[in-house]
Amino acid sequence: MGYRDNVALDYEALSPERQARVAPKLRPSFGVVEGGGLDASVRRGVSLQFLFNIKVVLSIVMLFVAIGFVRVALLSASVSTLQHNKVLTSTIEQAQMHNSELKVEHSILANSNRIGRIATQSYGMVLPEKVDTINIAEPSSDVSESSQQ
Repeated sequence: MGYRDNVALDYEALSPERQARVAPKLRPSFGVVEGGGLDASVRRGVSLQFLFNIKVVLSIVMLFVAIGFVRVALLSASVSTLQHNKVLTSTIEQAQMHNSELKVEHSILANSNRIGRIATQSYGMVLPEKVDTINIAEPSSDVSESSQQ
């Protein structure tokens, strides 16, 4: 039993036709196809359509968040204004009540009968029997004569 092609050949001594026939046929063990397969799609990256869809979704989410913030800000401003109005209303009501109490007290204290009674009883004052009046609207004759000299 012998093995075929186990003898070393001198390729240079062979004719070119014989070299082509004897030389082993070199072929790749697997085929390489550029741009195909799962690995190529991973290396290619994310598609532009997917990126556009992500941007649209993020824009919509940001819009809803911004609208939510605006609504919360308006609501808190409204609540704050309503509370401030309530405080002002109660302050005005208290001031009006105090004003009405002061008006009653003023009318009581400004009564001329009461003032006369306090003056006569507490301080011993009496009403004058004779009242002298001075009229300053007409100049006296003494003053006008002295101004002419």
